[in-house]
Amino acid sequence: VLLEFRRVLFRSAVTIISLFSILPLGVVVVYSFLAPGDYGTVKWVFSLDGWFQVLFERDIFDDTVSLSDAHLSILVRSVLLSLVTTVITLILGVPTAWFIATRPQNQRAFWLFLITIPFWTNLLVRTIAVQEMIRSEGIANRLLLWLGLIDAPIQMMFTNFAILLGMAYVFLPLVVLPVYSAIERFDFRLAEAGYDLYASRLYCLRKVVLRTTYDTADYYGNPVDGSNSGEPYAYLHALAPDGASFNKVILSEPGGGGFEFDNVT
Repeated sequence: VLLEFRRVLFRSAVTIISLFSILPLGVVVVYSFLAPGDYGTVKWVFSLDGWFQVLFERDIFDDTVSLSDAHLSILVRSVLLSLVTTVITLILGVPTAWFIATRPQNQRAFWLFLITIPFWTNLLVRTIAVQEMIRSEGIANRLLLWLGLIDAPIQMMFTNFAILLGMAYVFLPLVVLPVYSAIERFDFRLAEAGYDLYASRLYCLRKVVLRTTYDTADYYGNPVDGSNSGEPYAYLHALAPDGASFNKVILSEPGGGGFEFDNVT
């Protein structure tokens, strides 16, 4: 009965994701191959003009075609920032998840509670809070000035560093939670067995802990990659045109001039 109930919940989740995530994305893909109409509409005529304008640009004088340097540079920048964000969230998220999973059972709920606190506030509010931290008169610069480490405020706002900081802060919980879920089911007796067989800490971490959590199975016996479940989630969110755009716009160039690729398309 419990297994059947879980299957019902699984099918319900798949249905909701399909209706509210996959279907809208499918509509966007279909519209991208249609000709533009008047007043923001589309004409039901197959056209590659939309994709052409992403990669190429046509000179208004002699009608020559060349690569769109602006769009391609923004695309490359978005991909690189997303990759670096993913690496940062993994470096910070995996040890955090390990720390929480190795706490006594009666303390884990408290640490998970702290991880979920950011979800209580709107993304825009959190982004503005980061902005207040790193602006020229913000807490970070004032602290560095008070400690005598700098003589003048450091320009942190409107830089790639600001974007990385904002996105890493937003997406870190999305890595911690799935990795914690995988580590929590890890049988630590396997690590003890590795130590008994004279395996080094690093070897035991690579071959026992990470390998086992990588191949953790869900309730239905399907392979679930613990660390890899958080990694693409953070990467795709950092690259996708969703709430992350708040971070990219507010923390990039003044006036929103530093739009990322998702804001262009």
